[in-house]
Amino acid sequence: MLLGVGLCTVLGALFSALEAALVALGDARLRGLRDGENADAAAASRYLDQEVLIHARLLSGRIVCAAGVAVLAWRWASVNFSELSGLGAALSVTLFYAVIAEAATTFARRHAGGVALPMLRRLRFLELAAAPFAVPLVWVGGVVDRLFPPRPEQDPEHITEEDV
Repeated sequence: MLLGVGLCTVLGALFSALEAALVALGDARLRGLRDGENADAAAASRYLDQEVLIHARLLSGRIVCAAGVAVLAWRWASVNFSELSGLGAALSVTLFYAVIAEAATTFARRHAGGVALPMLRRLRFLELAAAPFAVPLVWVGGVVDRLFPPRPEQDPEHITEEDV
């Protein structure tokens, strides 16, 4: 179970770091990188075409990993010690998870130009593993978008040359 805590912590940090790096890279820079003819160009293109879906997958991956860390630590301590120690273990490893994820996020944000697209390519298998958990998030996001569409001046996809 402790190996599972460690694995969930590392995977959660990777999900967090990837999302932070992609956001820090920014859409304008990604559009520029998309015009190349290398692996980064293909990754940038995929991200720009599936941005909402990719962010939902990364969010769901982080949620599953955070829950996994807490549940596994609680279960391990509850079985080996007491129910109260299970609660303490869950809180402790959740804090540890948050510290590791923040460190990974800060590093990725500061080095976004060099890590975002390679991470997006190499961690595709994790993104796809999180896909089933992302389905409800994408569905809810679509419903919210239809119920509350952005006004043109608030929607970056519909900015005109006149606005620039």
